[in-house]
Amino acid sequence: MLITAIKARIRSVIEIDYRALAALRISLAAVIIVDLINRAQALTAHYTDRGVYPRAFWIEDQPNRWFFSLHLLGGETVHQAALFLAAGVAAALLLAGYRTRLMTVISWLLILSLHNRNQLVLQSGDTLLRMLLFWSIFLPLGAKYSVDALRAHRAPGEKSARSAATFAILVQVCLVYWFTVLHRTDPMWWNGKAVYYALHLDLFATPLGVWLRQYDGVCTALTYFSIGLELLGPVLVFSPILTRHVRLVVVVLMVIMHMGFALTMKLGLFPVISIAGWIVFIPTHVWDRLDRARLLSALKTKLVTLAAPFAGDAATPRAPAPELNNDLRAFPIEVNPRRIANAACLMLLAYVFCWNVSELTPQFALAMPREYRPLGYLLKLHQDWSMFSPRPTRNDGWFVIEAERINGEKIDLMTGNPPVWEKPELVSRNFPSQRWRKYMMNLREKKYSDHLLYYGRYLTRAWNAKLSGDERINTFDIYFMRETTDYPTVEAPTKVHLWRHNCFAKPPPAENEQQDVAGDGIDP
Repeated sequence: MLITAIKARIRSVIEIDYRALAALRISLAAVIIVDLINRAQALTAHYTDRGVYPRAFWIEDQPNRWFFSLHLLGGETVHQAALFLAAGVAAALLLAGYRTRLMTVISWLLILSLHNRNQLVLQSGDTLLRMLLFWSIFLPLGAKYSVDALRAHRAPGEKSARSAATFAILVQVCLVYWFTVLHRTDPMWWNGKAVYYALHLDLFATPLGVWLRQYDGVCTALTYFSIGLELLGPVLVFSPILTRHVRLVVVVLMVIMHMGFALTMKLGLFPVISIAGWIVFIPTHVWDRLDRARLLSALKTKLVTLAAPFAGDAATPRAPAPELNNDLRAFPIEVNPRRIANAACLMLLAYVFCWNVSELTPQFALAMPREYRPLGYLLKLHQDWSMFSPRPTRNDGWFVIEAERINGEKIDLMTGNPPVWEKPELVSRNFPSQRWRKYMMNLREKKYSDHLLYYGRYLTRAWNAKLSGDERINTFDIYFMRETTDYPTVEAPTKVHLWRHNCFAKPPPAENEQQDVAGDGIDP
C-alpha cells in the first residue's frame, strides 16, 4: 500500500494535463508567429549579406563549427523571406495541431537555424523558446484541441500525460530559475538593491519602470519578492503534498512576476515565453473548471470549424493494423518506442543539467567536458541563465551616432535629427525593436568590436541609398554615453568613442558621377 501511494504521488508530480499541453502548443506557435513578424522588420539588416552580418564574415567570425543554419545557404532577402514564410506556415499548422509532432520538429529546426544565423540579436527568451520546442517534440501536444485529435476518432484514455518527457519539460522550466539564483552571487541581491539598479538601466526601463525606481522601499520589496519566488517557487511545484494547490499558487505568482517584468522593462518576448512555460504546471482541476464554464468547448468548436479542410477524412473508418497484416504476427519485433524515448529524454535532461552546472563558475567547467559539448552546440541545448548576474550592471547609457553629410551638416543617425548629447527622455524608445537594442548593446563589448565595421557599412548603404548629392553621409562616429549608477546617485555621463567610419574610398563624387557608395571603402 505504501509503495502504491508513493508511486501515485510521483505520478501526480510529473504528469501534465493534455489540455495544458494543448495550451502550450498554441502559445508556442503564437509566440513563433509574433517573433517572426517582429524579426521580419529587420530582415535585410539582420539576416542578409547586405546587412550587419554578411555570410562571409559569419564564417570568419564563428569559431564554433557545430552551428548550422539553413539561413546561411543564401544571402539575399528573398531566401530569408522564404525561410521566414516556411517557419510561419509550420507555426500556423502547429497552432492548429495538424501533424503536430512533425510541425514541432520543423518549427524547432527552423528556429534553431534562425538563431544560429545571427546570435547578436538573441536573448534568454530565445533560449527558453528553443528548449520548450525541443522537449515538446517528445510530448503529445496534439492530443487535445487539434486537427490530429479530430482525425484520431478517439480521445486519450486519461486526462494527463506522464513520461520522462513531461518530467523533462517541467524541470527545464525550473532550471531557468534555479540557475539564475545560483548565478546571483552579489550582495546586491540580498540587501534589496537589485531592482533599484535594474530599473536604472535606461536601455530597458519603460515609463512605469522609470516612475517606480524613485521609491526605494518598493524596489527593496520587489527585490526580495523576485529572488524569493525564483528560489522557492520551482522547488514547491514538485511538492508531493497538496501538489495541485501549491502549483496553482506558484503559477499565479510567476505570471504576476513576469507581467511586472514586462510592464517595467522592455525585455522582448521573454516574459511571454516564460509565462507560456508555466502553463504545463496548471493542474487538472483548473482545466475541469474551464470545461464546466464551456470556455474550452467554445475553443474546440472554433477549432473544428477552422480545421474542417484539414480533417476531411476524419469520418473515414480505418481498419486496425492487425487485420491488415495478419501474416506479420509470426514475426514480432520487440521494440518499445516509448521506452527508447523515455531513456533519451532522461539522458538529454542529465546532459542539460550538467551544462548548466558547468556555466556557474570556471571551477564547475568539468561538469560538461569539452568532448561532450558538440552535441549541445549541434542541437543548441547549451544554455546560460546568468540574467542580471552576478548583479544588475551599474553601467548604462545611450548611443549617439554623429554623422557629417558631404555638405558639412551634422545629423544623429539614431534619430535622424541634429545630434543631442543630453540624455533622451526615455532611452528605451531609441531603438526600432528589442532585436536592435540587443545588437547595439553587444557592440559595446570588446569581443564584438569586429562587428562595428559591418554595422558601419550597413548604415552607409541604408542612409545613402535614400539620399543624393551633398546630403549623403560622408563620415560618422559611434559614441556610447556611459552613465554609472551608484546608489543613491547617478554619475555624469562619459562619452565613449566606439568607431569612426568613412563612407567613401576617396573624396565623395559629384552628384552626376557614378560610383559605388555602399560604404565598402576605407573603414579605419
